Amino acid sequence: MSNPAIFAPFGFLVGFPLLWIAACFLLSRLSGWASLATEYGTDAKPVGERYGSQSMGLGFSRFSMVSYSSVVNSYVSETHLYLVPKFFFRVGHRPLNIPLKDIKSGPGRVLFCDVTNIEFRNAEAVKGRFFGVLGENLMKVTSRL
Repeated sequence: MSNPAIFAPFGFLVGFPLLWIAACFLLSRLSGWASLATEYGTDAKPVGERYGSQSMGLGFSRFSMVSYSSVVNSYVSETHLYLVPKFFFRVGHRPLNIPLKDIKSGPGRVLFCDVTNIEFRNAEAVKGRFFGVLGENLMKVTSRL
């Protein structure tokens, strides 16, 4: 008789990566990242001031956002916002290069935290929220446009 416990490591080694890939693809669709990628997807190298490990939320309403907590590397130049998730979260998440003229930003509050709410001109259904210094600097840069 064969012992079914022998197959557990194999099941984990195959099952976990498949589950991870499926979850990343699903989150890219639920958050609106895939919609943004159709308009703003890029293969270009990032340019601008780097903000590593940023937290943000994306979604189709302010109440159902997918949280990207400390997994997005962001770059802000005088003309563009470049967003790319860290390596293990890139499945289904193409890098984005968004012109600042296509971003409308404003202050907001979530519970006790100050945030920067954003909307995208060419993907109006998707809403975003940035936390911390990236949001503050993005608001300053977009207000000058």
